[in-house]
Amino acid sequence: MDKALQSAFLESLKQWFEARERIVCKGDVIAICLNEDNARLKPQDDDLNAQDTYTKPTTLAYFKVTRLDQGDNTDSAVHPSYFGSGRRIVPSKTQMIQTGVEYSRVPVGPISHYYDFSKKLPLNRSKSPAYNQLHELVSSSLHPLGRDFELSCNALFHGPRGGGKATLVKEVVEDLGVHLFEFSVYDIVSDTDAKTEVHLKAKFDKAAALAPCVVLLRHMEGLAKKSAVVESGQEPLLATVLQECIQNVNAAHATTGYPVMVIATTGDIDALPSSVLSCFRHEISINAPDEKARMQILTNLLHDSPLAPDISLSNLATQTAALVAKDLVDLVARAGVLSLQRIDRSIAVTTQDIQAAGIVLTAADFDSALGEARASYSDSIGAPKIPSVTWDDVGGMAHVKDDILDTIQLPLEHPELFGAGLKKRSGILLYGPPGTGKTLLAKAIATSCSLNFFSVKGPELLNMYIGESEANVRRVFQRARDAKPCVIFFDELDSVAPKRGEKGDSGGVMDRIVSQLLAELDGMGEGGEEAGAGDVFVIGATNRPDLLDPALLRPGR
Repeated sequence: MDKALQSAFLESLKQWFEARERIVCKGDVIAICLNEDNARLKPQDDDLNAQDTYTKPTTLAYFKVTRLDQGDNTDSAVHPSYFGSGRRIVPSKTQMIQTGVEYSRVPVGPISHYYDFSKKLPLNRSKSPAYNQLHELVSSSLHPLGRDFELSCNALFHGPRGGGKATLVKEVVEDLGVHLFEFSVYDIVSDTDAKTEVHLKAKFDKAAALAPCVVLLRHMEGLAKKSAVVESGQEPLLATVLQECIQNVNAAHATTGYPVMVIATTGDIDALPSSVLSCFRHEISINAPDEKARMQILTNLLHDSPLAPDISLSNLATQTAALVAKDLVDLVARAGVLSLQRIDRSIAVTTQDIQAAGIVLTAADFDSALGEARASYSDSIGAPKIPSVTWDDVGGMAHVKDDILDTIQLPLEHPELFGAGLKKRSGILLYGPPGTGKTLLAKAIATSCSLNFFSVKGPELLNMYIGESEANVRRVFQRARDAKPCVIFFDELDSVAPKRGEKGDSGGVMDRIVSQLLAELDGMGEGGEEAGAGDVFVIGATNRPDLLDPALLRPGR
């Protein structure tokens, strides 16, 4: 327990007993919650009472009854036929003694929701593969035979930021009744590795006293970066320190009888050096929620909000492709702010009138909020969205339209044809003089098939650091897989995939980009749904097909 909060918890425990008559038994676990900020800010004036106003609790601690001694106090006796070995607590005649740390599991269930201080994102993916995998790892470590077989749950969660990695860990911890010790790596990183080492060891020493416990290290990429290893040519010292800390808490399993499990999260696994990755036995990936999961998240967020009749949650779930849970929370908040601004501009009303009447969210509010979210979401390579171009906007080209629909619409409407191993086309190349409607045709394809449209231009993929250009290509395809069904449109493809060996760039950046692009195209054609590449199509446009790499024009691509 944090020493700064220890006295506050003990005072709250005393107030809990004094509030009313309590009957406790040996082995009972008492949950005491308080507001951490108020507990740290002690009132300076005696006339100020921090308990006069209600404050929402933010943390809790568990106390276990290990012994009940009646002594000469007969008022505390309870008839055994009603409460067994229980005792009624008389505050004026009862002495409470804290014995120290007790190694024990906590009550199973969503305790944080019961006390209304949960900050978790509104996920509803308890049956997801990542949840099941982590639940199995933690439960096997808690099994009595886990100590004999030296089972350890050291896992690395990786996925997009705001995707619910920490939330998933907290759900598993609550369901299994295990303590959670959480901290961000950025909170312990100092100006020197020696200071960081001291902070890291202190955190693990504190976690060892909380067994059974899950240590959640957030933002693992802040501890060591692969780019620093490339520049120095040496593995980071902190990776060795982390490995030592994990080994120490695993060794404590034999003495306490309960394990300390280490779980780390990162938003970019490619940025971690191999020495850090080797510290974790398991790697679990969390992808962006699909349309069904986004529908559940939006339903949870808007269940008590008045909605206008023109809002369709299913359509909103389709439009929010590639957005994670945190983005959806931000989307709903943006829509609420925009609705307030709309009301303020339209009529002159006071804040009290708005609160009394309520705020109705409209489809226009969500459209504006979605546009702002996409603008902030796109960092360097944009965000997928469904365009508003139809086939009526495209004149002629009937034969081109038929060929394109056979390539894209057929796998979407009849996936059973490709379920037996039949390889589908991974992309389409549109070539012709400038101004003939290649980009317009690609947008019409996405609109007619209700596909997200992801436009990428060549210079957006280039980066001055070694390996980052190829990583940008991987991010493009990963973001498209998160937004599937999706169309990736490479405009001016000849600037992205020129013939290899003919460019004089230092380091062969363009050659590596072409190789990475070919690897992604092959994976899309062969991976299917199991690799997450289903319903992702690539369309390229160029007016100089003679400049493209010949491997890109090979049949099957």
